[in-house]
Amino acid sequence: MRGSLPIAAAILAGFALVAAALYFRPAAPVVTTGAAVAAAVPGRPATGSASAVAAPADPAAKPAAPPPDASALQARAIAALAPARAQWLETCWAKLTAGQTDPPRSRFRLSLQFDAEGHEVGRGFISPREGTNPAVDACINALPVEPLRLAATGAPFRLELDLQVP
Repeated sequence: MRGSLPIAAAILAGFALVAAALYFRPAAPVVTTGAAVAAAVPGRPATGSASAVAAPADPAAKPAAPPPDASALQARAIAALAPARAQWLETCWAKLTAGQTDPPRSRFRLSLQFDAEGHEVGRGFISPREGTNPAVDACINALPVEPLRLAATGAPFRLELDLQVP
């Protein structure tokens, strides 16, 4: 029993050190901008809004570059999603809302993460609890979409796109 007390104290001290290190670490700067963007697919009106957040860079790396032009990146991402949006309309919206009068629109947020070269490295799909069509949202989320490729910015970045179907 005596041997377990120093081990327990060492474990507790280790947890305290890790907690203190996490609590007192310096915060990374975040730059946020917002803009309204319209997703144009021939014959289909759509609305969207988006915001871009510059991801924190490695402090040991070269000096921070100015944040990328958020509105240009958002417009490029919306344009790159046009083929996927057409698939969403055909595969999910048309089939799941056939025969319904005035079905609720599908509203969701795509959170896209890109590396410094403009390659998509992560994607999140967020659907609100109310005011949307959950069956269509689930179908859209399940469909595979090729990773997007945007212009290189020199710094990692994130885009959040609020989209509607149709």
